[in-house]
Amino acid sequence: MRLAHGDHVPPPPPPVPDVINSLRASAEAASRLVTTESGYRAGLLASIAASCTASATVALVPGGPSI
Repeated sequence: MRLAHGDHVPPPPPPVPDVINSLRASAEAASRLVTTESGYRAGLLASIAASCTASATVALVPGGPSI
C-alpha cells in the first residue's frame, strides 16, 4: 500500500509476547558476556542486561505500565 506521497505504510509491530521473548534472550546473552569483559564493557553489558530484564518483566507485562 502506498500513501499519497509515495511513502510506504510501515509493517505492524510484532506481538508483545515476541518482544518479551526477544528481550529475555538479549538479557541472558548480555549477562553471559559480562563475565568475559572487564571495566567499561562489563558495566555496559550489565546495564544492557538490566534494561532488557526490566522491560521484559515490568514494562511490557500485560497490564503493566505501558500496556
